[in-house]
Amino acid sequence: MGKRIAILTGGGHISSFHAGMLGICTQAEELGYEVIGFRDGYRGMVTDSWMPLTAEMIEPEKAGSLLGSSREQADAEAVKKAVAKHSLEALIVMGGDDHLGEAAKLAEGGLPMVGWPKTMDNDLSKTYFTLGYPTAAMHGARMVREAHADALTSSRVHLITVFGRTTDWAACAVGVWGAADIIIPSEKYCEGVDEGRYDMRHIFERVEEAVAANDERFGRRFAVVVVAEGADIDGLASHLNPDEFDAHGNPKIEPMKLAVTLKAAFRDLGGKKYPIAIDAASYILRNTKPTDLDRRLAEETGRACVRAVHDGTVGVSAVIRRPDLTLDVAPLADVAAQRFMRPEKLYDYENMTILPGFADYYRPAFGDPPAKEDVIYKALVN
Repeated sequence: MGKRIAILTGGGHISSFHAGMLGICTQAEELGYEVIGFRDGYRGMVTDSWMPLTAEMIEPEKAGSLLGSSREQADAEAVKKAVAKHSLEALIVMGGDDHLGEAAKLAEGGLPMVGWPKTMDNDLSKTYFTLGYPTAAMHGARMVREAHADALTSSRVHLITVFGRTTDWAACAVGVWGAADIIIPSEKYCEGVDEGRYDMRHIFERVEEAVAANDERFGRRFAVVVVAEGADIDGLASHLNPDEFDAHGNPKIEPMKLAVTLKAAFRDLGGKKYPIAIDAASYILRNTKPTDLDRRLAEETGRACVRAVHDGTVGVSAVIRRPDLTLDVAPLADVAAQRFMRPEKLYDYENMTILPGFADYYRPAFGDPPAKEDVIYKALVN
């Protein structure tokens, strides 16, 4: 048996899993390694369910994972047995904070673990951004830009919920590059930091201000609003599913339920003054074709993971460096630490306004964000 590397895909699927697999398999084959993939995340290591992988099997334009994915927690003994049974040089975990956090603990126990950092929420540390985030952000932004057609034509408020259980990276990128009027965040309530929740009337007043501003600038009464799915708003019915939790104890979030609940709350406050339309940009952001940037860097990051193994460097995750998008590695435990926007002062949580630093920070990856005038009808621009 030759040298062998295993991979698994864990957590919610993303658009660029296969691009990452292609990079892993291509680099592995060039360096003389076999690659196998465990099915359904860490669960496959318990059941010893796996399949051989080669570069020619991988379709990098297709979203999701041919291996299947789950939120199953790692069983340390099962992983240890699988590493020994299959004579693995390393296990590359393609996952977010939960799965890379578990990989870090396994690495501390002496197992050869390497991380490939993915999550649409972009909430991992030590990396400029995570794989899956560019696709989610840019496709979500496209939906928001296109929502202006409805808002302008029908003179109404268009609400779009997006991913972001506990962090605001996704909502802010979607809002900024979608030219949204308001972004309702999920990080407003922070235990021990800011334990005040947004009041629904405060949000409604901000929407009224946006409608009035657009009316003055463009002669149409409208607003487009992005809402992080984890938004915690005082007096609003919960949009968490109390009967469905994942293996890590997280309750299932219902983004469309949040949109429907917000619509009802707006109607209670504004009556028929502000007609409301709703959308939920959720699974389409997981299921769509990866952007060119996401695909390219996912593949390069996969290659970097294999090079780390070949160099004898384990207990690390590949990371992307700003601003030139080069690849590096950092300790798994450091990368797995959840990264919040609030400490980086890129959003004004009191006044609910995005700060210029956010666009400046992600401009090397996403380019210049559109101005409001770029997304509305030219005839309305004075």
